[in-house]
Amino acid sequence: MPSREDWPTFQKGYSSPGAFVYAKSADSDTRERTVDHGMPAPANPLLPEFYVYRFEAGGYPFYVGIGRAKRADDRLRYVRSLKAETLAKKGLSVRVMAALLKRNHDIKLVYLHRGLVRSDALIEERKEIARLIARGFMLTNGQHNPSGSTDAKRILETIISSGAAT
Repeated sequence: MPSREDWPTFQKGYSSPGAFVYAKSADSDTRERTVDHGMPAPANPLLPEFYVYRFEAGGYPFYVGIGRAKRADDRLRYVRSLKAETLAKKGLSVRVMAALLKRNHDIKLVYLHRGLVRSDALIEERKEIARLIARGFMLTNGQHNPSGSTDAKRILETIISSGAAT
């Protein structure tokens, strides 16, 4: 991945393997693009508009992510809006959130860092994931979580049995 100093002239940038995030060339202006995980990419990844957030159920952290604008704020509304047939095709974190909401567990959004450029937000996200894994938490993150379970029922049972989700 190019360093931050390379971004303004870099032709194709990647936030994670395969995720196109930025293009600027002599014959095109800067445009906002959508990366492969659905989050709109910034027109300029050097703007300090990113944050790192975590979702918790009763104090048990189960997802860490980065965002900008209203990505995190809108997540619970989005999950509640999904129909069962659509939900079954969604990622692990969405399925676990939906199961917690269905069981009337409170999910809390916690902002960990704000005002970061994208590359710094990604670094802080990885650090927080590593910290939580080292403390024994089971996360729903797919990226940066090599020991993560892909079994939504197992993660849900772990959160509920911890006594945290009430």
